[in-house]
Amino acid sequence: MAVRHGVLEKKYIFEYDVGQFSFGTIQVLKDRDTQKLKSCKTVPKSLLKSTSNVLQRLKALMELQHPHICSITDVLEDGNSFYIISEHWQGGDVQDWMDRLDEGTWLQEQTCATYVRQAVLALTHSHLAKIYHRDLRPSNLMLTSKMPDATVKVGDFGLAARFDEFRGDGQALECRDRKSVV
Repeated sequence: MAVRHGVLEKKYIFEYDVGQFSFGTIQVLKDRDTQKLKSCKTVPKSLLKSTSNVLQRLKALMELQHPHICSITDVLEDGNSFYIISEHWQGGDVQDWMDRLDEGTWLQEQTCATYVRQAVLALTHSHLAKIYHRDLRPSNLMLTSKMPDATVKVGDFGLAARFDEFRGDGQALECRDRKSVV
């Protein structure tokens, strides 16, 4: 069951829970002004050994804009958590899509090539901005629709780099190139 947060309720209406991600939970919200659906990643502050500069660094990710990037549209904070609001795409992610394939089902090679090309374009753009994904996997490749001609949008850009150095659970990955992190 979803927990309602005052800072979120001012701008968004809860729609439904999606599940877990590496640093917390995911919900779908509706923007009160635009009525558009948004994805909300909630990161509990209790998982972080330090919260200084986290909000500022997350807001810096909002500047990363590209046709194949699932952009962060808002970042909020309350006493317990950080909330990362991004575009929501009805096609789900590539991992969900792969899970639905069975032995009798196959995918057109051209579709796979197109998806990979779009992901590489997003990565190239982010690398030029000195932002590195560090956690690229099928569940971070969003699809704009459930049709084969969907567009890929790479999500969670830079979140691993930003949260790993702040995590207090001993599972943080070491950031080798601190200059590359905003």
